[in-house]
Amino acid sequence: MLNKKVFTTKDDKGNEVELAILRASPKQMIDAQLVYNREWRKAQENGSYLRINLDDVAKKQGLWDEDKAEKVKGLETEILKLERKLRGGAASLSSKFEGRDVALKVRDLRAERLNLLIAKNSLDRITAESFADSARIQYLVAATTVYNSDGRSFYKSYEDFIEKSNDQSSGDAMNAYLELVLGDNKQEEDELYENIYLKKYGYADDKNRLINSEGKLVDDDGRLINEDGRYINDKNEYVDREGNLVDEKGNFIIEHKEFEDETKID
Repeated sequence: MLNKKVFTTKDDKGNEVELAILRASPKQMIDAQLVYNREWRKAQENGSYLRINLDDVAKKQGLWDEDKAEKVKGLETEILKLERKLRGGAASLSSKFEGRDVALKVRDLRAERLNLLIAKNSLDRITAESFADSARIQYLVAATTVYNSDGRSFYKSYEDFIEKSNDQSSGDAMNAYLELVLGDNKQEEDELYENIYLKKYGYADDKNRLINSEGKLVDDDGRLINEDGRYINDKNEYVDREGNLVDEKGNFIIEHKEFEDETKID
């Protein structure tokens, strides 16, 4: 787990400065929770939805229903069933390659589950909890942004950060904080058993991307792709799904031959 994220930005006078985001201390986390509680009460008193009521709100707006809820439950049950099979190794799988297929199936099921939840979860941004969490993050950015050279606080206070929220430094500080925190999310992704399995048997790299036996990036069906996810051949030339040569824009590369002049027949 990283404890520091260094970045270069410009202060409100246009001077280049090197700053760092630090992991929050226990005291800072407690203070951030107090900010969260205060903003939650304020948002709730102003009529914001609560997360606990989102299902009902989503149903009223046609974003959620019992069929979708049952579908999500079914997907979660299937994910657990396949993960159990994957964890059994040779006791429940005929080969490592079958395990690869099972791991990819789990990935697909997780994606399908997420897609079903997206519409309902889109309402979360207008909940009291969401407003409060934004304030909590802003407080933590203000509290943990320091000059990298000597560790002095860059912001005088939470209010100072809010006043400078449109400055380049504040935007860069927020991005640095999210990168530091998202590193934890990457760890959570690494801990999904399907990813552990794929890396253990050489089917994925350290970024959880599928690879072949030569360590080259591939799609689920083993076709070569580049870093951008474009199909390529073994010469690094662009191709389509069937292996036909295409240009950078995806147009077919085909030798063109003009028609010979023909005598016009009346």
